[in-house]
Amino acid sequence: GEPTEQTIATIGGFAKAGDIVIDGGNSFYKDDIRRAKMLAEKGIHYIDVGTSGGVWGLERGFCMMVGGDKGSVDLIDPILAALAPGIGTIPRTPDRNADKEDPRAEQGYIHAGPAGAGHFVKMVHNGIEYGLMQAYAEGFDI
Repeated sequence: GEPTEQTIATIGGFAKAGDIVIDGGNSFYKDDIRRAKMLAEKGIHYIDVGTSGGVWGLERGFCMMVGGDKGSVDLIDPILAALAPGIGTIPRTPDRNADKEDPRAEQGYIHAGPAGAGHFVKMVHNGIEYGLMQAYAEGFDI
């Protein structure tokens, strides 16, 4: 929305080439793509992070879906790892090839792709989540 637009425009005015701007809200992915292009003209990197509390959010923290160029995402990986909930005490997925797959997903965050991908994945996540809630509500109403 407008507050995010104004904030990113203000930060974009102060940021220098090589800086990274992170939108950690749940913005519309097409806005992320536009913002990333606008900031890239100044050499500024843009990362979008969709966040979800999920069913264990209150107790374990939130999970993150990250969009942005690989170099920038790799640079902030220690921050993402510190914010992610980690494996916790939930049983691990049987037959998962953890040694061959990106370990970040099991920790509670993923690099979904280029700018906009994080918020796109979050949008799809919300569509599934809210669709299920609606189905439950209609079932209970019957």
